[in-house]
Amino acid sequence: MDLRLYHNSHEFYYRSSFGAVPSGSRLILRLRASGSDAQNCRARIRLWQINVGESFVPMSYEDGIFTGIVTIPPKGCLLWYYFIIDDGHRTFYYGNNYDRLGGEGAKYPDVPPAYQVTVYDKDAHTPDWFKHAIVYQIFPDRFRHGTHTSGRLYGKKGAVIHSDWDDVPYYCKREGQGDIVYYDFFGGNIAGIREKLPYLKELGITAIYLNPIFESSSNHRYGTADYFRVDPMLGTNEEFAEFCQAAREEGIHISLDGVFSHTGADSIYFNRFGNYPGVGAYQSKESPYYEWYRFKHYPDDYESWWGVSDLPDVEETTPSYMDFIINSEDSVLKYWLNEGISGWRLDVIDELPVPFLRQFYHTLKEEKPDAVLIGEVWEDAANKVSYSEQREYLCGYDIDSAMNYAQRSLMIDFMTGAKDARRMNAELTRLIENYPPENFYAMLNLISSHDIERILTVLTRAGGTDVATAEETGRKRLKLLADWQMTMPGAPFIYYGDEIGMRYVEGLTSVEGGYERTGARSPMQWDNGVNAGFSAAPTDKIYIRQDPASDRPTVAGQLDDGESLLNHVRRLIELRQAHSALQSRSGITFVSDGAPKRPLVYKRGNDEETLLVAINPYREEVSFRLDGTLGGALYTFGGEAAQKGETVTLPPVSAGVYGLK
Repeated sequence: MDLRLYHNSHEFYYRSSFGAVPSGSRLILRLRASGSDAQNCRARIRLWQINVGESFVPMSYEDGIFTGIVTIPPKGCLLWYYFIIDDGHRTFYYGNNYDRLGGEGAKYPDVPPAYQVTVYDKDAHTPDWFKHAIVYQIFPDRFRHGTHTSGRLYGKKGAVIHSDWDDVPYYCKREGQGDIVYYDFFGGNIAGIREKLPYLKELGITAIYLNPIFESSSNHRYGTADYFRVDPMLGTNEEFAEFCQAAREEGIHISLDGVFSHTGADSIYFNRFGNYPGVGAYQSKESPYYEWYRFKHYPDDYESWWGVSDLPDVEETTPSYMDFIINSEDSVLKYWLNEGISGWRLDVIDELPVPFLRQFYHTLKEEKPDAVLIGEVWEDAANKVSYSEQREYLCGYDIDSAMNYAQRSLMIDFMTGAKDARRMNAELTRLIENYPPENFYAMLNLISSHDIERILTVLTRAGGTDVATAEETGRKRLKLLADWQMTMPGAPFIYYGDEIGMRYVEGLTSVEGGYERTGARSPMQWDNGVNAGFSAAPTDKIYIRQDPASDRPTVAGQLDDGESLLNHVRRLIELRQAHSALQSRSGITFVSDGAPKRPLVYKRGNDEETLLVAINPYREEVSFRLDGTLGGALYTFGGEAAQKGETVTLPPVSAGVYGLK
């Protein structure tokens, strides 16, 4: 059969609205058909909606074009579509391409991959302040030790306290059982973070995301003991409220880490070890908290987070638990909003049931409409499948933002040569197509976090050049990555210490959740101090070692160095804040001629200005075609671009932001 078909979800003619669409709207889809048999065919659109099922939209035919009009549902949801073509004898299908990247699709003999349409609540709005935020993540125990209002370091049961910031952290387990009975603490606290607010403001930070601060026996505090109390080693509730006020006066918003899928076994609520007054779920079935937990064989056999007995899972939709966390007038959510925070980041959001998550979001917006809710999502947040359930995080009812691990992976792949610019453009365009504008402009654009390796180490591992060591090359790549991060839509996100290029400490025993977390949580390096990261702790107790290298980066060592990474990041933040075209809400257009080895080039623009960003991670000069003329360079690293006619050439390992004439 002579039948050629074409549809492209990136072209307005074939899909009347690029990307996500508002609820209650309509969408025109077109399919081009050519060949002698085209006019004898019938075509229809097959739609699929979760919890609704399939439906079909007939298509009309005129002059080689099939046209169908899709009525978009009145509420946010995910829709999927492909085309079915029938000539009376055979049936063909046209759907997404094999890589599911959107854009031009393909003809299939059987059911094809579907195109995605993210439908978002037309009234959903993400906080404007967050769209323009520069976010800084702090692991409280490892950032800065300041003086409590009491003037002393607060200790507690089960804590091993280090007197030297550069010591080796370690921990002890219960013999024969594996439970952690002693966690060590470096003494980082709220007072220390407050002391460094001037540093953060000067860097350009406008929002801080804090890892858990609630009372806990662990140093990472992901096993909550009391949701209404700041861990005494960090400070007091009063100190925290004063810190929020001081940050607000500096133009900095504070968001907290909400850990609501599990509690600590050593807590008011479970009280496995009897360390708290009252009766916990472990102690009696008559406990008011008993119904929160899932016991298999009471009391020692219970469901826990990934089998970690110190972190018993909760039944989040239990009415009394939802009241405690969300609904009551004195709920956890409302209490900390009243103390001065501007939002929450939800830990392991995939493990939170939809009713719990949506009630949390709804109540948060009722209490404080401009508060932000961020989800920990490791994949494309617009179509994540969690435990076999399709989630609809970005449809207007769940979250404002997600930790943009999906984009981070693409950025690193490009910087290390695993993917070329052509593939990068396609995969980034897929994210843009899937994300509603309100969410896309509020994505948390990270390159490191407390859960993964330090970014410098990742980039260094890719190797060096003939004239530079692996780490020298890694630091150059990190500067390029910062250029990219600070010029993309969304909220740039800095994990403490990445602004100076702190290294991941290699070769440590996997603790604190394991995987790549361990070596990424060493204390912030403010100056060289003493000990250079060594300790007298027994070898079998070594936990997280401070970077032992004599040339470890420090804030003090980079402040006055105009070429340092710290000042590079600071200048990029200043550039972003000075140009509206580089901020969220301004459009992005990728510039590519389709050749595989090309730089990453994109335009950012609005009604006021249009700028061009060009990044070359390769070890040699590369060129691209530009329909236009470069203006002055606003910022460059590694050398300035040269234009001859329509050809622009970039120096090796370089980046720049340019005006356009």
